[in-house]
Amino acid sequence: MEAADLAGHRWWAFGFPKYPGRGGSKDAGIWTRCTVEGREGTGWWQLTCDKEAPFPLAGGFSGAPVWDEEYGGVIGIVVAVEGDQRLRTGYALTVESLTREWPQLRRRLLADSPYRELLPFTEHDRAVFHGRTNETQQLIELVEQQVPVLPVLGPSGVGKSSLVGAGLLGHLNSDRYVIARLPHGLRLTAEELLAWASTGDADTMQACWHDRWLALAQQLTDEQGIRTAVEHTLARHGGRSRMVLVADQFETLLADAPDTALRLDAPCSGF
Repeated sequence: MEAADLAGHRWWAFGFPKYPGRGGSKDAGIWTRCTVEGREGTGWWQLTCDKEAPFPLAGGFSGAPVWDEEYGGVIGIVVAVEGDQRLRTGYALTVESLTREWPQLRRRLLADSPYRELLPFTEHDRAVFHGRTNETQQLIELVEQQVPVLPVLGPSGVGKSSLVGAGLLGHLNSDRYVIARLPHGLRLTAEELLAWASTGDADTMQACWHDRWLALAQQLTDEQGIRTAVEHTLARHGGRSRMVLVADQFETLLADAPDTALRLDAPCSGF
């Protein structure tokens, strides 16, 4: 789980670093300890090693879990260290970001637990998502009526993402619908975002994905490009009849990239 504010907490990590000079390689593995300074600009945890710690963060700690003593759990994994070791500073991905990109890990962490703290429910959490029955049924009916644009509005924190994820998406027939999600936090054109959603997250692991994504983005600028892209995507998923495009959080995109948001809003009826 993600902790909101761990600034000042003590943490430990175990790695296999290499140090210049007489330090050499620590192939057997060693511990280091530090203090959480807080979040830096990208949202990563900024970690500072104690001056008295014999082994500061270095290459070889990457991927190491970061254990927070006060929190009593893992708060992230080390991903980078400053090149100047005199700074004794490194950075860690948060558990929240890991679970967002690695759904299998999220399911493992939250297995059989109906409590999600501040993490939204997804379609994988349907079994433990309760309430919002009427709202869920209304969304399902509107989607089945082929309403082209279906906004879900409400104050921050009321559960919009959970309603759409575990409520709507969790109850749609997977044999009929392809779920496509706009990537969150990427500054791309509307065509690039649509192409990314159409290719699917799993495809990003393929070597040819980048070229195919750019080609599809270029195709979307054509008059019939969006319809053609949808048809190709449905065909790649066993001929399913419909695609549901999820933009969460659309208001963030509207605030950060209004031109892209407006361009994206215009062709949504094509899905």
